[in-house]
Amino acid sequence: SFLLPEGRPFVVMLGGGHASPLVRRARFVLCETERQKSRLVKPGLRFWRRPMPADRLAILPKSLDLGLFRPLPKMEKRWDILVACRLLSRLKNLEVLGPLSRRFRTAVAGTGPDGPRLRDKFKKVEWLGYVPYREMPRLINQARLFMHTGVREDSPKTITEAMACG
Repeated sequence: SFLLPEGRPFVVMLGGGHASPLVRRARFVLCETERQKSRLVKPGLRFWRRPMPADRLAILPKSLDLGLFRPLPKMEKRWDILVACRLLSRLKNLEVLGPLSRRFRTAVAGTGPDGPRLRDKFKKVEWLGYVPYREMPRLINQARLFMHTGVREDSPKTITEAMACG
């Protein structure tokens, strides 16, 4: 859900996808990737979407705080796999947690509407709940592998953050 300003021009910054009801009404759209921008300019077979003028689109490069996201020496590896995301099954492939947690020590950081169902279904997963952003590097450094379960994000920042942690 969202609020539209009363007749005032506004800018939209796209997250993982490229389709949003706000895009058409926005004065300007900031994209994360070239792929998002090209899909808005040329929607292809999506006949219900009109092309966006390229002069109303711009790429906003992601930035990363390398002072925060960095390898932390001598961290005990508590988990084999760490997942951090919004617990929303329609946007994430969270069903992989079942088979993974039977073989690997698996932890998930995050909350969302599907959280209670997932916790009941996958009891071997260590559910960490909400973790403040500044605490994420410590968690990432305690895992052997960071896994992103998104199904529609073009360039998730969490992968870059995990890579920066080594």
